Amino acid sequence: MFADEKRALRTAGLKYIVSANGKQELYDLTNDPAELRDLAAREDLLAAQRTLLHNMLARRATPQAAPQTVDATARQRMHTLGYGE
Repeated sequence: MFADEKRALRTAGLKYIVSANGKQELYDLTNDPAELRDLAAREDLLAAQRTLLHNMLARRATPQAAPQTVDATARQRMHTLGYGE
């Protein structure tokens, strides 16, 4: 009834997806932008992506430092990009 929860990581040219049931997928977006060829059998590539995702999620789970103030120049640049008030 409900779709599996998935987590994904995109790095330089690669997309790594892991489902809640443990299924892993890996795609080379540079050579296969339609994601037709799953490279999950390539353990060398898969292991690196798995480690990156694990580290990213671990950092997210740890408390973050208090936000820093943003100077006027940075605030203007962010506003130009569509961020801010």
